[in-house]
Amino acid sequence: MNILIVDFEFPEPDRASGGRRLYHIVKILREAGHELAFLSLDHWQLWKRQEDCYETALNELGVKTYREGWSLESGGAEFIAAFCPDVAILSKHYMANRLSNYLRQTNPMCKQIFDTVDVHYLRERRAGSGDWSKTRDAEFTACETADRTWTVTDKDKVTIQNDYLPSLDIEVVPNIHEANFDSAGFTDRSDVVFVGNYVHEPNGDALEWMRTSILPLFINMEKEHRFRAVGPHENLLPLAVLQSMSIMGYVEDLDGLLQRTRVGVAPLRYGAGMKGKIGSYMENGLPVLTSSIGAEGMNLTDGENARIVDDPVKFAEVMAELCRDEQQWNHLSKNGLEKVSEWGIDKMRVVIDRAISF
Repeated sequence: MNILIVDFEFPEPDRASGGRRLYHIVKILREAGHELAFLSLDHWQLWKRQEDCYETALNELGVKTYREGWSLESGGAEFIAAFCPDVAILSKHYMANRLSNYLRQTNPMCKQIFDTVDVHYLRERRAGSGDWSKTRDAEFTACETADRTWTVTDKDKVTIQNDYLPSLDIEVVPNIHEANFDSAGFTDRSDVVFVGNYVHEPNGDALEWMRTSILPLFINMEKEHRFRAVGPHENLLPLAVLQSMSIMGYVEDLDGLLQRTRVGVAPLRYGAGMKGKIGSYMENGLPVLTSSIGAEGMNLTDGENARIVDDPVKFAEVMAELCRDEQQWNHLSKNGLEKVSEWGIDKMRVVIDRAISF
């Protein structure tokens, strides 16, 4: 089957959860024998310049690639026509709404999948954005015009069905993770980490909440372990870095860092979808401390496979507790590894095969 994927950039699995998910989807589809083409359609007008290595990584998997401006006039239309897709996966509502009518007119037999990645309007509504209703309408239009919609969690699926159309054809295609059951133990680790692409607003907000409301309390309780913020942060305003806090930025070997870290946190106050950072913590054996928003859609249980806390004082207390309590640490580490195995590659092959089958 010929499968076309369209997004605003080539997936960056080392920089963003959505990019990691999409890259794994591409690999699984190629391993299943499908022909793939990936069109990078520049919705954001070169808001950042992407490194060539991400396109090269797709080419090495045997994926045809093309970069195009928003107009499709510089060769994108010819790229699509020459590939003649049987299925098109359109990532995010602005891509789906840009391409849907064009594909219907030029290739009416091509089945269209709208991949929400996360439910944008839900995230914006929770953030208090005044334009969230416009995003909702755009996402509902994308759902209506597609032959099938993908969400990353059952929670996102139910949200769309309850807010829009209960009978809508939706497949849940979650993040993909591989548990490392040989992860380092308690005594071989130190420090607390928060991983995120801080260009993404929920992560930037979470880091500021951590810095102002949680870390000052944690620092008074715990002197041995530092807090590290890891991930792209080019658009962050300069932070007043506290004692025992470091802003590491992009880390090439993230798994290696996580294997040396004792606790992974995700103090998110708003957002939607499945949080890739939590899966990354779990697959590397870190106990997870997160908020209700962070845990949403992953069926986590407080005290069993994660700690789920929304109060900043309690969050700081549990953070310090997990740094010291080896028994609790071992319990959460073991159960987290078992939990993240639910999203392993072998299981996701079945999910993705079903999701592209019409």
